[in-house]
Amino acid sequence: MDNQPAKNRSTSFKAFLTLPITLIPPVMAATALTSTELQKVIDESEALYEKKDFPGCYNLLVAHENSNDANILWRLARAATEKGKMGEGDERKKYIYEAWGYISKALELDNTNFACHKVS
Repeated sequence: MDNQPAKNRSTSFKAFLTLPITLIPPVMAATALTSTELQKVIDESEALYEKKDFPGCYNLLVAHENSNDANILWRLARAATEKGKMGEGDERKKYIYEAWGYISKALELDNTNFACHKVS
């Protein structure tokens, strides 16, 4: 997209704006996880965490970073923290700050979830 002239990008954006709004809900619905799928992700992340496969746990959960489920987000914060502890310098800092963002969102979603407070 960066190679397109500005005029072409503008035209593409205008074409996008003419798409019917009815196309948006099916796309959003397709990305939402069912409670069974959500539990499967949680169970798999717990298994990876117990094996101390923090990069694997992080990689599994980061695909759900836009989740509105506090249980996913606190686990992602925990995995990011552990991954940060494995790094040094700027890489370490990056993951720790990332974890802070996830746990902050988890607390906003469910401040009664004890695990969110435990990770923070």
